[in-house]
Amino acid sequence: MSAIGTNPLAQILDWLVQNLQTQHRLDELAKRVCMSRRTFTRRFREVTGTTVGRWLLAQRLALAQRWGQRQRGTRWNVPLARQPGSE
Repeated sequence: MSAIGTNPLAQILDWLVQNLQTQHRLDELAKRVCMSRRTFTRRFREVTGTTVGRWLLAQRLALAQRWGQRQRGTRWNVPLARQPGSE
């Protein structure tokens, strides 16, 4: 993330990595960095090369893979997040 480190969005990216377990709303993320939703999504894509949703998914999958690799050789279950209305 060294190239991203000099970008004003670096702080929100770091915060998102620390809060992957939480659902995030674009409006709230944009407000956190004092940008409009449109500007935030455009700048986010310029910096990361993808959308907020896809970036979050990739980060969450990478975290799950790292967790799974640490658990190799042991029995483990990854709990699936319940989606609203999925009962």
